Amino acid sequence: GHPVVVPEDSDRYTQVIDVVDLAQWIADAGEQRLAGTFNAVGEPTLLGDALLDAQKAARFDGEIVPMDSAWLLEHGVQPCAGEDSLPLWIPAGLGFDGFSRRSAKRAIAAGLRRRPIAQTMAAALASERRHGLDRPRSAGLTSATEASLLHYWSKHRG
Repeated sequence: GHPVVVPEDSDRYTQVIDVVDLAQWIADAGEQRLAGTFNAVGEPTLLGDALLDAQKAARFDGEIVPMDSAWLLEHGVQPCAGEDSLPLWIPAGLGFDGFSRRSAKRAIAAGLRRRPIAQTMAAALASERRHGLDRPRSAGLTSATEASLLHYWSKHRG
């Protein structure tokens, strides 16, 4: 495998919930006429741990290149979502500290069940493979963008 870009700040938190778990809870909540405010979110997880689960799901043993968050932002990489983004990544200093540390206690008490993130990563990868890894996307880094970042990063660090 070719090298992959990851943000250096693997000690930041992220929250991932499997869409199947969320959809089931929403359907159940509707049937029960449940009302109120709930954080239907995954367990707060260190980004580095979530990325390790993704690496294991993909059986990726290639080079992982951690890059400085400020450098990534300066070079047009978007946090979390959208074109040229790194999903799950919310760097410090953007006003979202604590965003990925929300409690799902009320939702869990109301029946939300969450599978382990490793299972979600494996299911997401299987879905990606079924739909085609090289298809156009509205989120994430393209292969060309990632190659460009790796090229400039090697010059920046070298």
